[in-house]
Amino acid sequence: MTDSAREAILKTLSDINKLPAIPEVVVRVLQLVNQKSGNAENLAKLINEDPSLAANVLKLVNSALYGAQVKEITSIKAAVTRLGSAEVSRLCMSLGVAKVFSGMGSGIRHKEFWKHSLAVGIAARMIQSERDSADDSLGEVVFTAGLLHDVGAFILDQFFNELFAEVQKAVKEEDRSAYGIEWERLGIDHGEVGGILLGHWGLPEDIVAAVSWHHAPEKAKDEHRRVAYLIYLADQLCNEIGLSFDYETAEEAVRPEALSELGVDMLDLPQLTERIGEEAQKSEMFSSLI
Repeated sequence: MTDSAREAILKTLSDINKLPAIPEVVVRVLQLVNQKSGNAENLAKLINEDPSLAANVLKLVNSALYGAQVKEITSIKAAVTRLGSAEVSRLCMSLGVAKVFSGMGSGIRHKEFWKHSLAVGIAARMIQSERDSADDSLGEVVFTAGLLHDVGAFILDQFFNELFAEVQKAVKEEDRSAYGIEWERLGIDHGEVGGILLGHWGLPEDIVAAVSWHHAPEKAKDEHRRVAYLIYLADQLCNEIGLSFDYETAEEAVRPEALSELGVDMLDLPQLTERIGEEAQKSEMFSSLI
């Protein structure tokens, strides 16, 4: 069963015409992140090309989440000025990716899923920025990997609904992580499935590897292992404080090697988790738009 399930899943993943296409906004935002100048102006132009995206960005920027001002912000240019290009870029990517998967995953609670995914992206970016403050470009890679880390679940639910439902049931009944159950029953996990999809999308290898191995970061190649551990730790901490979705539960205690790899002291975890909870409140408002 395990081998045949894996073969069937890999066969489906090899047919790129069956898979969702990468959102254009993600491609263009990632390109803008690497530009040295003109980023804010080009980002505003990109957003204004999509009325729905522009409306949602303005809704968020005027929300209590960002400390809504007495004077309402009515232009994307003003929104970018107020929040900064990086924050608005992350909002755009989040909205674009959620839209692509909106018609998939009948067995997945979308609001809960994206609330968790955005929280992991925010948490991973926060952990990374506190330790690699000089490398801002890595921060956007880390955020994107966190945002996309569980999208493989949509593929499994869409094309292998019965098998996915069996895993969901086992997660609840056995109170175990989906990762272990997937390998036992499918011979593959949602991380590897998501990584294959993102590889088809042509996303940077750091993102592909981090998504593929976010439950087993030690398996990532040396050059990608740090990002994989960042997503692993962020995912674990978000699950522990209830920012999870019903397909996953918190695994065992955070692995010491993850803390060592990232330079995080075990004694700092409670304070780190508290800050993540505060920062990840943004995912609440975002999920209201899904």
